[in-house]
Amino acid sequence: MALEVFGQGKAAFFLAGTFSFNTLKGRYTDLKFAVAPHPLFEGGKAVTPTGSWHIGINPRSKYIKEASEVIKFMTSDEQMVSFFKIRGYPPVKKTVYAALPDVFNTDMWKIVQFELDNTAYPRPFTPGYREYEDLLLKALKDIQQGANVKTRLAEAAVAIDAELAKYK
Repeated sequence: MALEVFGQGKAAFFLAGTFSFNTLKGRYTDLKFAVAPHPLFEGGKAVTPTGSWHIGINPRSKYIKEASEVIKFMTSDEQMVSFFKIRGYPPVKKTVYAALPDVFNTDMWKIVQFELDNTAYPRPFTPGYREYEDLLLKALKDIQQGANVKTRLAEAAVAIDAELAKYK
């Protein structure tokens, strides 16, 4: 929704990931916009959130060898370039940057590379991140719609703790 509001010129700025860039350029061809580093409060520390797709193998799988082959294929240079072209997420392999120098030698990607090298901060390391994120986003939406901030965040904290307990 925020992408559409920004794309239609109804918002002055839009905090987004790199994956939104091509959507904006393709869908809103008359929109003139620029990119900037992740914002921070005056006197604050520059921190750029990171985290995205990840793949792995369940150690209890009966098909470890086959799953390993799938992961090798998906993380091959060729597939990582293809994935980047489809999704636009910052690549995790330097070979992808080298394979597409025209793409990455742009102002936006120079900002991204600076942030990855200097201000990137990973999301929490937990198998329960999706549950955490879903519960927090629901609480934030409720707050946007008028819920009491302190009460709603306290409720979310209890729900998050209960949900994450299964991973201990």
